[in-house]
Amino acid sequence: MKTVVITGCTRGLGCAMIPRFIDAGWQIAGCGRNEAQISELQRQFPAAHLFQTCDVSHESDVAAFCAAVLEKFGAPDLVLNNAAVINPNAPLWETSAEDFSRIIDINIKGPVP
Repeated sequence: MKTVVITGCTRGLGCAMIPRFIDAGWQIAGCGRNEAQISELQRQFPAAHLFQTCDVSHESDVAAFCAAVLEKFGAPDLVLNNAAVINPNAPLWETSAEDFSRIIDINIKGPVP
């Protein structure tokens, strides 16, 4: 059985991919920041799958998630770095330094283990 890792699996495209991969016979290792949504995914898709809370902007969260994936499945067959955020549409000079840093930390640095 093949394993796919999906970051940002708690909503949007990441969440929509889960049943598609399961229907195709894949095991899912998914992560997201929302604990309640991760719990719901664990309830909805138990057994052969792994869902864990993880903020990809925190290296320790990513390390813990990767360790759990490797322990449960070994090396994945596919990694979909789907986790991302977007700031409200505004000119760059109206975007706060905090919002800009968050976008860089999640969208650019997040996929790098």
